[in-house]
Amino acid sequence: MAKVVWGILCRKGILDKYTNSVSLIDVIESVQVTERKVGDEIPANEVPTILMGMSLVYLLERSRKDIPERPTCRVRITSPKNKQNYGPEIELDIESSVRSRYFAGISALPADGAGRYKFELQERTVDKNDRTRWKVISTTVLDATTSPNDPSSTEPGQPS
Repeated sequence: MAKVVWGILCRKGILDKYTNSVSLIDVIESVQVTERKVGDEIPANEVPTILMGMSLVYLLERSRKDIPERPTCRVRITSPKNKQNYGPEIELDIESSVRSRYFAGISALPADGAGRYKFELQERTVDKNDRTRWKVISTTVLDATTSPNDPSSTEPGQPS
């Protein structure tokens, strides 16, 4: 079972391939979205979203430093109204080194009003009955607040 050293939600994460250093640009703790005007209708085939490019950046390490691992992980996003979305499954390499970084890009969130979004990094496990289970190994949160539909306020999807 991989261990998460840290996880950060930011506008952009950059890994320098020469120095192996990570730069985290614009760490995001909260976001302010503009309420829709009365009369603004959303077409039935559209899901309202908060458009904003961001990254979840994690540093993971082996649970036992002497045993290489190759865990399969995914990110589950839970909205303030408990709607869940899942990212793709990805195999992480902590065989060739004791630690590894994982960058998950997120281009939009389902617009679900004010409240707390949870981003859970999950690792796939198999129980003794050979059933697949997903274990949460890290949780990162984003608080969303709403503001009146006022052009002078923060643009939709912008950090507050």
